[in-house]
Amino acid sequence: MTGVCSTTNLDLVKSWAGEVVDYTREDFSKAGRVHDVVFDTVGESGLSRSLKSLKRGGFYVRVGGSGRMSAIVGGMLRGMWVSITGTAKVIIGVAAAAAGDQSFLKGLIEAESSGR
Repeated sequence: MTGVCSTTNLDLVKSWAGEVVDYTREDFSKAGRVHDVVFDTVGESGLSRSLKSLKRGGFYVRVGGSGRMSAIVGGMLRGMWVSITGTAKVIIGVAAAAAGDQSFLKGLIEAESSGR
């Protein structure tokens, strides 16, 4: 698992990710890594850049974002097109917190780290 974060969060992300990219120093989409899933919680990386590091047919999941409404709607339409063409499966939405979410994600991260 590769985590992408700012310099400020390197230590935190290193505690659960096997590899960490500091986006203030390196563009993760040009690093040559290929992933099954890109989980974007901020929306800064963008769909186009994320697709460069995503395996064909992989998942791009965006649960947050910022920007103007026109940019958000445009991203959703591009995501629909990408999903239709089979380049990737795009899931975009607003996350709603529910009891147990953090524990569930922690379990997934721990399972990935231990190779289960």
